[in-house]
Amino acid sequence: MNEEKYRFVALPSEFAAAARAAARNGGSGVIPRRDEEPHQCRHCLTLSAPGETVLLASYCPFSSDQPHAERGPVFVHERECARYSRELEYPAQFPKRSAVIRAYDAGDVLLAAEAVGDRRVESVIAKMLGDPRAAFLHARNLEEGCYMFRIERAG
Repeated sequence: MNEEKYRFVALPSEFAAAARAAARNGGSGVIPRRDEEPHQCRHCLTLSAPGETVLLASYCPFSSDQPHAERGPVFVHERECARYSRELEYPAQFPKRSAVIRAYDAGDVLLAAEAVGDRRVESVIAKMLGDPRAAFLHARNLEEGCYMFRIERAG
């Protein structure tokens, strides 16, 4: 459990189900991918196994349409998987040092972004959520910029 009282929130199950349905029905916008590389499922927040099929889909983690409302690629398992439930723990299989933490206000406007690097990811999260203007955070991959998950204050 984290001392700072924040939680890690995965993609909604409805999004993962819609991506799987689109893939089954040959819908556009979802690309099945099978290779030997591990891919980060944004629904269960674990890595795919070598040779396992994952679905590449486009996701926008914002509720408003504004300049910071980025849409980008995310992976979900082709198979059914349970949504990440250990919300008080940073997902063990996701990068820490190569993560960027971005803070947003209640209007989804970007306030700040910090690469974690050699610092403890929990320290960066606590610092950014310490800003009273910050309504939530996003964790993204440093190199690709891809969305990983949302971080909110617990309670």
